Amino acid sequence: MLLSALFIVIDTVIFILLLVFPRARAAVGGTPIPHREIEHETILISGIETTTGLVLARTWRERGFRIVGVDVVDPYLPIRPGGGMSKSVAAYYQVSKDRYVSQILDIVLREEVAIWIPCSPKCSPAEDAAVKQVVESRTACKSITFDPEMTALLSDKQSFREFLLSKHIPVPRHYQVNSRDSVHRILNGAPTKSYIIREIGPRAKRRGITLPGRTLSSTYTTVSELSISKDSPWTMDQQTRLGVLWADFLVIRGRVFSYHLWTEERWAYHQKALHLHQALASRALRIIQQMTSQEGERMTGHLSVKFLVDEEIEPTSVRYLLYVSDCVSGARAAEKIVRHTQWPTEGYLAVLRPVLVLEGPITQSDSRDPWIFGAQSLDVLAEWCLTCILRAHDDQERFQERFQIEIGPYLFWKNTDLSAEDPLPWWWDLHVYRPLCELWTLAKQVRTLIGRRVSSIDAIVTRS
Repeated sequence: MLLSALFIVIDTVIFILLLVFPRARAAVGGTPIPHREIEHETILISGIETTTGLVLARTWRERGFRIVGVDVVDPYLPIRPGGGMSKSVAAYYQVSKDRYVSQILDIVLREEVAIWIPCSPKCSPAEDAAVKQVVESRTACKSITFDPEMTALLSDKQSFREFLLSKHIPVPRHYQVNSRDSVHRILNGAPTKSYIIREIGPRAKRRGITLPGRTLSSTYTTVSELSISKDSPWTMDQQTRLGVLWADFLVIRGRVFSYHLWTEERWAYHQKALHLHQALASRALRIIQQMTSQEGERMTGHLSVKFLVDEEIEPTSVRYLLYVSDCVSGARAAEKIVRHTQWPTEGYLAVLRPVLVLEGPITQSDSRDPWIFGAQSLDVLAEWCLTCILRAHDDQERFQERFQIEIGPYLFWKNTDLSAEDPLPWWWDLHVYRPLCELWTLAKQVRTLIGRRVSSIDAIVTRS
């Protein structure tokens, strides 16, 4: 609430300028998506309050579709969030988690929805899968989410691992060892690989022990000190040397239509990894195509796959390997696909085709930085000021993270919700909806505190 009050004047001035002056809108707007003559279907987007949902709504609207926005609200507030105020939204609804399935079905029937895209982080993939099963069994609407069976498989780590092995996809090795001899056999069988060994049970160390050691003697010494037996088994998990690579995919009926690759770190500690991006991207795409190509209708939705990148050193060469470690499905996997790929609507429309054409290019992530404001000099100046502040700060990374979370949304060049043609959602969310939600939460806490005090007083009076 304090930040909203501090920035409301400057943000309101920017909002009015974008409404009043067409030149300001033209300078900020960027290149519009070309309009195509297509059949005007109705698209339902749940989670319109999120950046993902809002960007999707604007993209669909620019291409001539009718957008129905839905938000999952708890507690219920009689006011729309910022996304619900977008001029891209033709109809808006609020639903509760208690009646999520029935209310989404009612909206699909009432609005004659052709495609439903779930983007709400308030609903789990399993809840979205339940809605998909009901909606597609009773209507002609198609849902961009996995069915209950595939969702359960992707959510369970062991089931997902077995699924990958059945497709001959490389996964990190995992062993349960009952003796020190079995540890040595595993290490000798794969001398180029590294493992973390941990004790099973409440006494297990969080970090575990890395094997092998720097020398053969240190490895034998470390293993000899481990109390491994059938009654006290340990686990060995393969580790990787180059870090983690995430790949986000839009999969429609077993075919990959869009993908975006990103890393959890900058890979600065291993400069060779910077030159491997294209090769790793191609390999990651082949792995996902191998995983999804034969699954058909059940493999439709957003999928984010975690790859572990390793190197295998041989006497005359070095090989770089990708292992599929984990995955995330549903709304959480949709954000980067929507924001970093060009026109993802092409992939979504494929769900309506009676026969899926397998030819055609796959939409890759856009390597250019998406400046929200066209005035690049303003961004450079802001980044320079931020860098100067960070240099004077003890914990730069933590300060930068807090800056992005707390203050970044109020700065027009740092908020992806702001559109020159549709500025109201940005202003409304920061200066109306969020402060009211904070007041609602504060009032609820005060009522709870007062209720406890009254109960305590009543208890004292009763005992006396």
